[in-house]
Amino acid sequence: MDNILIKTPKGIEEIESRAHKLSPKLRAALILVDGDSTLGEITMQCGEFAESIEQRLNELLENGFIEAIGIEQSATQDLRNF
Repeated sequence: MDNILIKTPKGIEEIESRAHKLSPKLRAALILVDGDSTLGEITMQCGEFAESIEQRLNELLENGFIEAIGIEQSATQDLRNF
């Protein structure tokens, strides 16, 4: 199963205030994380840059800016929002 990528509170804080001073390339990768797309979907959108985007997303994951959630968990979260 492919996991959906979501921003963590740390990632949201970076988007809102640049508190963690990510490089422009990492920040651009963070912006691509929309809470609805999987790693595969995001990298497919990036065409020839897919490999470098995947590396940046992995770095964001390792540093706690994003997390991967299972598709079933995501559907449950969506239901709680209603």
